[in-house]
Amino acid sequence: MAILGMWLSETQLSIKGLGSECKPYFVKAFLMSLCVFIVYLIAKEFDVAIVTQNVLTLLLFCFLPPAANIIVLETHYMGTGTSVPKITYGTILSIISITIYAGIIVSSNLLGLIH
Repeated sequence: MAILGMWLSETQLSIKGLGSECKPYFVKAFLMSLCVFIVYLIAKEFDVAIVTQNVLTLLLFCFLPPAANIIVLETHYMGTGTSVPKITYGTILSIISITIYAGIIVSSNLLGLIH
């Protein structure tokens, strides 16, 4: 995290950059959600309760941010920090997405839509 902090202090972030990272982030989230849905269907067919009972938690994995340790490896092996903005924007989008996802799940539970 110290290396991430050092690179962040040298990096300029912008709204335009955040916008350019939206498409890759949401494509990843969509494709992972599709994979989770397929796993859920298979688990439902074979009656794998741990998957079918925790599908909402599995969907949460689709919104996790990219790993910050990529910057450590990049710094060590390449001597650059070019992935810092992408990691930072991915983390910001992840925070927003998880907040929205949690809000939908909590409000659905309060309305009795999810059992």
